[in-house]
Amino acid sequence: GRYVVALPWKSAECHLHDNPEVAQGRLVRLVRRLEKERALDEYDRAIRSYLDNGHAERVPVETSEDDRTYYMPHRAVVRQDSKSTSVRVVFDASSHAPGELSLNDCLERGPKLNTDLVPILLRFRMYNVAVIADIKKAFLQVSVNQQDRNALRFLWFSRPPEAGQPLPNVEEWRMTRVPFGTKAGPFLLGATLHHHLSSIQGPDQEIAKTIASSFYVDDLLTGAPSLEGAKRIKNVAQAIMDEAGMRLTKWSSSSAELQQYFDRPCSSEDESPSGPEKRIKHSDITKVLGIVWDRNTDNFRFSGDHLLDVLATSGGTKRTILQTSARVFYPLGLLAPYLIRSKVLFQRLWERGLGWDDPLPDDIRRAWSAWTAELTNLPLIAVPRYLMSGTDGLSDLQLHVFTDASPLAYGACAYLRAADSVGHVSSHLVFAKSRVAPLKALTLPRLELMGAIIGVRVAKFLQSSVFSERVSVFFWTDSTIVLCWVRGSANAWKPFVSNRVTEIQSSSEPAAWNHCPGDQNPADALTRGHTVEKLSTKQPWWHGPEWLLEDPGHWPCPESNATGDLHSVHEEKRRPETTVLAAVEPSPPLVPLSRFSSYTKLLRVTAWVQRFIDNCRRRDRNSEPFLTAAEINRSELSWIKHAQAHSFATELHQLGVEGHVPRSSPLADLQPYTDDSGCLRVKGRLHYAGIPEDTKHPIILPKGSELTTLIVNAAHLRTLHGGLQATLSEIRGRYWIQSARQVVKRIIFKCLVCRRYRLKPSSAPTAPLPQERVEPGHPFDVVGIDFAGPLLVKTDNSNDGPYRKSYIALFTCATTRAVHLELVSTLSAESFLLALRRFVARRGLPSTIYSDNA
Repeated sequence: GRYVVALPWKSAECHLHDNPEVAQGRLVRLVRRLEKERALDEYDRAIRSYLDNGHAERVPVETSEDDRTYYMPHRAVVRQDSKSTSVRVVFDASSHAPGELSLNDCLERGPKLNTDLVPILLRFRMYNVAVIADIKKAFLQVSVNQQDRNALRFLWFSRPPEAGQPLPNVEEWRMTRVPFGTKAGPFLLGATLHHHLSSIQGPDQEIAKTIASSFYVDDLLTGAPSLEGAKRIKNVAQAIMDEAGMRLTKWSSSSAELQQYFDRPCSSEDESPSGPEKRIKHSDITKVLGIVWDRNTDNFRFSGDHLLDVLATSGGTKRTILQTSARVFYPLGLLAPYLIRSKVLFQRLWERGLGWDDPLPDDIRRAWSAWTAELTNLPLIAVPRYLMSGTDGLSDLQLHVFTDASPLAYGACAYLRAADSVGHVSSHLVFAKSRVAPLKALTLPRLELMGAIIGVRVAKFLQSSVFSERVSVFFWTDSTIVLCWVRGSANAWKPFVSNRVTEIQSSSEPAAWNHCPGDQNPADALTRGHTVEKLSTKQPWWHGPEWLLEDPGHWPCPESNATGDLHSVHEEKRRPETTVLAAVEPSPPLVPLSRFSSYTKLLRVTAWVQRFIDNCRRRDRNSEPFLTAAEINRSELSWIKHAQAHSFATELHQLGVEGHVPRSSPLADLQPYTDDSGCLRVKGRLHYAGIPEDTKHPIILPKGSELTTLIVNAAHLRTLHGGLQATLSEIRGRYWIQSARQVVKRIIFKCLVCRRYRLKPSSAPTAPLPQERVEPGHPFDVVGIDFAGPLLVKTDNSNDGPYRKSYIALFTCATTRAVHLELVSTLSAESFLLALRRFVARRGLPSTIYSDNA
């Protein structure tokens, strides 16, 4: 049996282009490249094996025209390190013609069904006997239904092409299995595995659940406590996957005896390899999800050769440091003390503002050269895969999380302490996480608290993904200040500390936090960095402090060594604050604004009142008979500020506190600011324009204020009752009014002077039409007559010259409005009568003729 799946199309309206021209062009370029690399024969064998094994088929002559059709280009991926196939066929389902949709554009990606990589690796380290395998050509083991196969077409030759010879005819093939290169491929494979393994019932159900959580795409990482258990897992897993038409291959184990069991000759005829598929001899070194695993010693190994290749072709720049650091793939954080040094170097470059391709400063270049030189020493490090090596018959598991921080970085590392019934104790590094300190300077206690946050999150992740609730968790820090914060009430500290202490206390018990001396804290290596050579010999990093292997009675005692820095603790205490709110009402205006209809009179009256107030306050009174310009400007400014304070109180407060208005404010797009006099103005983009300051940064006025109405009226009068555009132009030379066009329209509409000129004079009512016009009758029974002209008409009479004057007699029917034209040579009565006779001869004698007697 084999599972059959349908492609997850987005919608029926998704118009998929068939893409044949692009596929044909890509095929020609592919053949040229393969001939140049001398890999054409091997690629032909690889792609033709699809046809031989039923993974593809030639397109039938009769196919449904309703099916979606798409031609996938393909390319060769050469992997010299592959143990099975060095040349692989990869399809490009994202290819498309300009302006068209590709196959991947029309497919759903599907939900993520794969288990995360880190939990799989951690569970892999929990087995005494480790077992790995992978599904042979996993994607090609899932069939595609007939209706979707035309969307998986591709082009290849009818017979194997030969170098230097004309290419054979091109045929149309199509995939019958899920190809590698479609967006939905990982989802379809994951969904098939999930459905198949969850359907297993009976005695094999538990093993099915185990391998379901041990698959990462097509790689299986599992194990068992004993050899017999591992053999049973291998046999049952193979049988389960055979039911789905999938074959588990490349079996490897940390046990030499079990490896011999895996490598024994196949007993069944179907399992015996034949032809080009020969049994692969397993080496002691293999890769497990990107990590080098030495099966002989059951250790994880590390190598920096791939990084040296990158460094050999690039110079020392900020770009190089980022590229190199990003290529390091050690998801468990085992080399975090070494890698944190490159991250700190990159942060220092960022602080100095260097460009991506600028040369490195001398001090950083020397540090970077020292870091890269240590890549050759990475093979010196060997990490045991099995986390409980050295124990037998486990009875107690404990998770110990150490946290620390320095001005450079902060982080946490977790160790699994295992003890068996006979007293054997082991401790191994499980997981580590580090981060560089933020650019904003923080006190060391706060950085230590951020390290504690990392520790809590690491423990929570490990408990939920690997150890569950059966593991006791202990937290260790060398900061007594952090211990004081964690063991106290979160509400007693400032927000920065309070928020983080709240998270720590919600994910851990305060009693689980302990103090350890700084020189015995293995997380110190995370925050300061170590060389590879020192890391390879530093046992506390790999196994924790020595006292972790002893009885709990020998662990550090908090009462004897925890002496907190009281000053730092008190610095973070939340001090009680009392806020008293007083309702402040804006002061009333000096004069009632509603009593004025003239803006000029308002300013002059206000100026006189202000002068009176000033004279009451001062001994030297101002007794000038006229107002000065300064007094007028002062009164105008006071009214503007009063209107703005009444309508824009929130915006003025935000500008004073934060320097900007909230985004929800209607003035946000104007970028308002307050000038030296406290007046709200538009910032705009005309700062360098050679225009008056009031025009560059106009004063903002509310649309519903009475002051705004007076200002618009004054501008309307200054433009001699100008229209909308003239009044707006006059106003915007100094003011910016909200909804100004609407406000000006409303005021001009109410202007009595403008209304007088807008009104139309009355006209006398029109009389009813004559009876002859409205009664039906024969055409031209009632007609009107008139002359048109003169017109110059060409003549043959040489006495009158080449042209002479003529006229047209128009006869108009009163009811049908038809027109009859007659040419008249002169304005004499004789000529008219002749024209009338011709009209009567053609149209008949009218009963009534109207004329103006001209």
